[in-house]
Amino acid sequence: MTRSRRHFLRAVGAAGGVGAMTSLTGCGADSGQSTDGASRTNGTAPETSTGESTTTETTTATPAPEQAVDRRLLMEGTDDETPLVRIDAPEAGPTVVLVGGLHGDEVGGWRAATAATEWTIDAGSLVVIPKAAIRAVEARQRMHPEWGNANRMFPLDAEPRSPLGTALWEAVEASDPDYVVDLHSSKGIYSESAYYGQHVFRTEGLAAATTETIEYLNAEVVPDSRPAYEFTQAPIDVDYEMLVRKANHELGAETALFEVTEKNLDTETQVAWTTAYVEKLLDVLGVRAMDRSEE
Repeated sequence: MTRSRRHFLRAVGAAGGVGAMTSLTGCGADSGQSTDGASRTNGTAPETSTGESTTTETTTATPAPEQAVDRRLLMEGTDDETPLVRIDAPEAGPTVVLVGGLHGDEVGGWRAATAATEWTIDAGSLVVIPKAAIRAVEARQRMHPEWGNANRMFPLDAEPRSPLGTALWEAVEASDPDYVVDLHSSKGIYSESAYYGQHVFRTEGLAAATTETIEYLNAEVVPDSRPAYEFTQAPIDVDYEMLVRKANHELGAETALFEVTEKNLDTETQVAWTTAYVEKLLDVLGVRAMDRSEE
């Protein structure tokens, strides 16, 4: 399908508010003068004024534009009411949709996504649905209590299979994404079991970015003492009715499904590794630089 060029900048003042603008004014004082304003050299008397006025110029720096943040609720007023946060940078760039919590017991994904709702980005847009199946998240269980597996509600070329699926899909579709990233965890390790942990499934358009991202994870995040925990990747080649497949098929977005393992890995480490994946991927895509010591 032919995709229209992305509209990367959104109107300032959209629902949810915009960060305050700050103006910095330069100081015109000259620290090299004495307090009486006169030059003193070898005891000579100060020179008298010629009557000419001296003007001290002040300059006002133009503040950098700040990002716009829109916070709203999907399925507002229902038991499935869940937040969506859209962050628009002042610079043009791709739109990334980040989803966590389709499976409520996969804590690393929804906690990393929740942290991302507070990030500052450099270009493009970041749309985050941190707790997609919030009733499953609150119960800390894999399945939605009413509709079952929330990541099997997205058949291709058909309507989603539940009101929650419809709300999530409409939100993703309205974001006009270049990339959709879904965060999960698994009980085992992909390279040694039937589970999917320590693996990234992705579409072809994210192959290079995923390679760079997992090379970083394996070199800088996964300890040398745990080589079995190195991340791998492969194309999305399953027929499950997953959000990332529908987004790629119907919207033309490049997509990825990230899986960290739960095997002998405490929750905080799962969150840290998942967060590192998101940070590096956004860095590679040009949305958010990793070196952000000011945050």
